[in-house]
This record gives sequence, structure tokens and C-alpha cells, in this order.
Amino acid sequence: MEEGIHQLSVTIEHASLRNAGFLKPNPYVEISIDSKSTRKTDFLKNTNAPKWNERFTVIVSANSVLHFRVLDHSSFRKDSLLGQQTVYLANILEHYNGVLENLELSMDLLTDGSSGGSSSKGSHHHHHNHEPRQPVKTGELVT
Repeated sequence: MEEGIHQLSVTIEHASLRNAGFLKPNPYVEISIDSKSTRKTDFLKNTNAPKWNERFTVIVSANSVLHFRVLDHSSFRKDSLLGQQTVYLANILEHYNGVLENLELSMDLLTDGSSGGSSSKGSHHHHHNHEPRQPVKTGELVT
């Protein structure tokens, strides 16, 4: 991928979220590119195993940072974060010799570990520098 801007097609496939109590979440995914241009999937009702299969075309550069957040939609209160993960495009391009064709990424969804024991957890594999506070795996998101 040379310098400049490129269109990247991202398909949010599915996630598996750790069970957190009686109520299942209404999960959706929010993608932001370089802290702007946020896109969202639809939310799905009452599920720990959402399957979205929603495709987004986003504009990126070789150094873009993609931030994925899985949130629980609520009609009555603020949507709560179920887990999140950051993808550094430069690292992936380096790993795959600059070619991103049909790349499936599975990421650990993390929370910052500061919330109480009742918060929901999920997952999604990715290499990461650990913050001092150990992130908590809350589920898995496949893109």
C-alpha cells in the first residue's frame, strides 16, 4: 500500500461475548478511523453471539488507526461498552507485505479492567502493548 489514501472494505462479521448476568446485550459495533469518521452496525437484540455481516467502505492511509468498540444498545440509559480493540494498519501491512486481500482478523475485545466484576466480557486476537492496568478480555470480534 503506497502512501496516499485508499478505500478499505471492512466487513464486521460476528462476535462472541462473555455472558454477564441475566440480560443478554443488544450489541453493535462502532468503527472509528483515526478518531473520526465513525460507522456503526445495526444493533441485534438479546444475544451474546451477534452475527452482523455488515460491510463498510472506509477511507484509510497506510498509517491509519482503526478503533473497534462493541457496545450494548439501551433505550433507557447510555449505551455501555462491552469491549474494544485498536488495529494499527501499518503493523498489519508490514505483517502481510502490504497486501490486504480477504484478510480475516479476529480480535480480543478488552475492557480496561477498572470496572466491577459484573461487567460483561468478550474477546478478539491482536498484539498490544499492555497498559499498566491489565485489560480484561470480554469477547471476540471477527472482521
